[in-house]
Amino acid sequence: MSNKNPPQDFTGLWVYECPTGMIYETEYISGVENGIYRHKLKSGVVLREGQKVDGLDHGTITLRNNDGNVLVKYEFEYGTGTHFIYTSSGSIGWEIPYKSGLIHGIKRHYISGKVVSEEKYYEGKKI
Repeated sequence: MSNKNPPQDFTGLWVYECPTGMIYETEYISGVENGIYRHKLKSGVVLREGQKVDGLDHGTITLRNNDGNVLVKYEFEYGTGTHFIYTSSGSIGWEIPYKSGLIHGIKRHYISGKVVSEEKYYEGKKI
C-alpha cells in the first residue's frame, strides 16, 4: 500500500512499503495499533518486531541484522522501556528511553560504539 497510515477506525493488518524499500506491517484495531508489528527488508528479513497494546510497545522487541541474526531482545511494559536502534553494520546507533509512550530520560547517540551526544527528555519534551 502506498499510504503510510491506515484509514481512521481501520481494523486488520496494514502494510506500507516505504520509498527506501522497507516494508512495515502493523496490526490495528479500530484505528489503534494493537498486535504484532514488523519492519522488513524486501528480501523478507525481519529487522524489528514487537507488539503494541493500545498503541504502546508492550512485551519483547527483537532486533535483527540484515542477515536475520538477532542483535538484541529487550522488554517494554505499556510504552515504558528503552528502544535501541542499530546501524546497518550492526553497531548501536541510538538508545532512547520511553515512559508511557513518551521519550523520557537521556537519549544517547553512538558512533563506533561510543556515546557522541546526549539529550535529556522529560515526558516527551527536550529539556
